[in-house]
Amino acid sequence: MEGYLYFWIINFLGSTIAIWYGQKTKGWRWSEYLAMISGPIIGTLVLAYFEGPIVLLYFLACMVVGFVLEIRLAQNFEKILGEKFYIYKKLTYRGHSSILVLPFWGAAGIVFLNIAKILGL
Repeated sequence: MEGYLYFWIINFLGSTIAIWYGQKTKGWRWSEYLAMISGPIIGTLVLAYFEGPIVLLYFLACMVVGFVLEIRLAQNFEKILGEKFYIYKKLTYRGHSSILVLPFWGAAGIVFLNIAKILGL
């Protein structure tokens, strides 16, 4: 469980730095994106050190599953309502999702894994 504590702390610090940096630059920059993903990636690597390499496989699997799910849900939303729910502008797949969100889907999977462990599932 010690690894999960480090994961949460690193993600909190990474997001705080990204928010602070984003307020200073007033626009989208690669440096902001790198600051944003530093928390999930470094946190996952630290967690993998404590919990084993299975965490990295879980992170990668959640990246793919989350990305595909987001695309399918966005496509269904567009077909049903006739308009896009949201629009990505950088490195997109038909405007429905962006490969830039992959690390966040991986981190979300780690968060769900953490919650499952706390609940004893």
